[in-house]
Amino acid sequence: MNIDDKIKYLRKHFKRNKNIFELILIKYESINYYIRVDYNPSLKAYYLYSCDLDYLDKKKDKYINRQFIKAEALNYVLDIYDTIQYESFEDLKYTTDIVELNINDKTFKFNRYIPVKYYDLCACTLLAGLFMPARLTTVFDELVAEINGVSYRYEYKKEFKFDIYKTDLDRIFSFDIINQAEEVLKNDKIKFLEKFESGYLGFVEGHDNYAYVIQVIYNKETHMTRIVTTCECVGYCKHMCAVLMAIRENKLKNFYKIRMIRKNEDALERLLDISNSLLCIGGFDNQIQVLDDRFNFVNVPIINEVGDKTFEIIGDNDNELQEFVDKVIRGDKSE
Repeated sequence: MNIDDKIKYLRKHFKRNKNIFELILIKYESINYYIRVDYNPSLKAYYLYSCDLDYLDKKKDKYINRQFIKAEALNYVLDIYDTIQYESFEDLKYTTDIVELNINDKTFKFNRYIPVKYYDLCACTLLAGLFMPARLTTVFDELVAEINGVSYRYEYKKEFKFDIYKTDLDRIFSFDIINQAEEVLKNDKIKFLEKFESGYLGFVEGHDNYAYVIQVIYNKETHMTRIVTTCECVGYCKHMCAVLMAIRENKLKNFYKIRMIRKNEDALERLLDISNSLLCIGGFDNQIQVLDDRFNFVNVPIINEVGDKTFEIIGDNDNELQEFVDKVIRGDKSE
């Protein structure tokens, strides 16, 4: 069964109950989940039912969770719903992070956050969140993030429409962050910034020997953008902003690039394998640092235990890396 069929299946299963509200999450942080609060006339009690739609099959009872709810706990929600004047609406901008709320024969569909002007709708999500598995806690926090004014904590993780060359930076960055980013740029903290087919990759020095990798994934046709960072700051940080400023000012500097040398390979094999390169940010002591595919810093020795070079340099526009490597090799040979 597809997701729609599963929802219909569950509604049929609960048709004898009086539904208070229904909350459906579709592709929300990769989750498909069904929640409803009903009055069960045969048991003469209120229950919250929930089901992970990705696991539901025809053995439905095995996958449906049931939680008893005291009538007193529902009074607040029921009082709000009795006064709701909102008309049904559908405001879907994309096909993921879909939320559907069904209350009093009205349907509200939107992406990610409950709209601020419909803040009363959050009553059901708060109630449902009390009975959900721990793994869904952050989902319910995210649902009310715009109402609580903290959507920036979640927004940077998602793809959004933003022209990285033209859109005003204050659309996603605060003025304080923009001012801090200007200082980052002014102090030459962006050591590398390279353009790739999918966008840009930057390397930014921080305080206390910390450094961060910023990836800007950009579709120039649709202007859909996603910014990924190794910075631990929550939301859009000064390092992201500084990288976007540098992109606009065309302050690019390519990463060093190396290729690991495999034992017993010949010159032709090296030539054919030239595209299998690693990005390098420089060296220290007798090592260099490269980025792995998750943007972690990995130390690579310049010379192995038998005195052979472990890599060859295939990208070094200013010759700085080559000079550093030559110095290390000369030092080893002179010892």
